[in-house]
Order: sequence, then C-alpha cells, then structure tokens
Amino acid sequence: MPRPSNLGTWIDIAKLGMAAGELAPFPYIKGLCGCAVVVLETIEKADKNNEDLLDLADSIGKTIEMVQNTVTEHGESSAVRFRDVCAELEVHLTDLIAKLNSTQRKSRGIKRFLKAKSVSDAINGCQERVRTIKADFGIHTAIDSCFVISDIKDGLRTNTEALTSAVETSQRHTMSNIEKHANDIHEEIRTWGVLQSQKADKLSADVQTLKGRGSYKGSIRNIELGDIYWIEPLASDYCDDAAVLSDYKANIENINEPKIVRVYQHSNERDTMKASSSNSIETSID
Repeated sequence: MPRPSNLGTWIDIAKLGMAAGELAPFPYIKGLCGCAVVVLETIEKADKNNEDLLDLADSIGKTIEMVQNTVTEHGESSAVRFRDVCAELEVHLTDLIAKLNSTQRKSRGIKRFLKAKSVSDAINGCQERVRTIKADFGIHTAIDSCFVISDIKDGLRTNTEALTSAVETSQRHTMSNIEKHANDIHEEIRTWGVLQSQKADKLSADVQTLKGRGSYKGSIRNIELGDIYWIEPLASDYCDDAAVLSDYKANIENINEPKIVRVYQHSNERDTMKASSSNSIETSID
C-alpha cells in the first residue's frame, strides 16, 4: 500500500515561503522557495506515489520548513546563519530545474533523472547542514540565555546588597540620633522636675504668707480643669503686687453643694493662667 503523500503540504509551505520572503528577516529564501515549488510540482506530475520521489520531496520540504520555523521563532539573528546554506540549496535546485528542462518530456525520463543518487545526495547534504545549523543555533541560544540569566541574578544580588547596606546605614544613623539626644531629653526631664519642685516650694511659701494674713479659708489643693465647673465670678477686692485672689461660685467634682472657690494666681503667671486651658490651677475652696 503506497504511503500518504505530503507533496501538497510541501508545495503550500514553499509557496508561503515565497510570499514571506518579500519581508525581513529572510528575503533571500524567496528564490529558494520558488525553485522548490517548481521541483515539487514536477515530482507531483511525474509520479506522486513513487517512494524515491516522495523521499526527495520530503527532504526538500523538511529543509525549507526547518529554516522557516527556526527563523520565525528566533528572528533575524538566526536568519543570517541560514543564508549560505539556503543559497547553496537554491543553486542545486536551479541546476536541477535546468537539467529537467533539457530532459525529454517523458514521465519515465524525468523520474529516472529525479531518482538519480547525485540529486538526492545533494538535497540530503543541504538538509543535514540545515539540521546542524539549527542544533548549533539552539546551543548558542541556550548559552546566551544562561548568560542573560546570570547577569540578571548579578544585578539582583547587587541591588539587594545595596538596599541592605542602605537600611543598615539608616538604622545606625537613627540609633546614633537617639543616643545623641537621649542625654538632652533626660536633662530636659530633670530640669522640668526641678522647676516643678521649685514651683511647689514657692506655692507652699505663698500659702504660709496668706495663712499669716488670714486671706484664705478651707483647704488648699490642685484642681484639674474638669473637676471645677464655674457658675459665676464673685466680686473680690484682694490684689497686691505678688498675687491675685479671684473668687468664683462653682460646682466641685464629688461635692454635692456649690462652693465659693478662691483662685490664687501669682502676678508673674497671671497672663499665662488666663490663656491656658490645659494646666492645673491652685485653688482655695471655702
């Protein structure tokens, strides 16, 4: 039983190569595919069921297909590698066409010529060269890819090291600033504590003075804003250069009935206490 013929497929591939040959990256394949179409169509007319002729057609078709697929996949860089072998195969096919034209137009004569060992050897030689070039190109492509991957890894490693170094430098700078300002912060806290202690001592002395004058009644304590709710101010005529006593009627936190609250304010803190809404104030509750 004769094997299925691929002649129609090879002819279509060769014709497609002729059309694609008008464009980069392989314009030089146009002539080769044109010659292949002539030879393949001649084989089809001579005897498309002859095993030897089908082998010759397969060799030509596979060679062209191999070139087209490789160039299409890898682009112009691979096309240059096939230029010489395509030119060589085109020369063989052109010579074959010339000899076919000089052969008697008899099917038997053409078949005998196409089956000549020299013809098949020339075609097979070109096919082997194409196969070798394709294999070499695949190896080179793999090696190039390895180099590219290696370069990418080196770049990533360099960037990672640079980022790590930048983070470590930032951490050292931050810790240095913390250590540098820690003493300053500690000193500010200590100074604030001393000032508060001095204010407490001054308040105690002022209270003792007021006790001696009989200027207050009840208990002395610090009241946070929010613990006293002013109802209304009361008239007060007490004032000297050192302090001011202001009387208010107010509700006191945790005390059921309104109280008269006398607010003591040192003269040099008067404006500050009037403007402040967050500091505690010293009061005398009557």
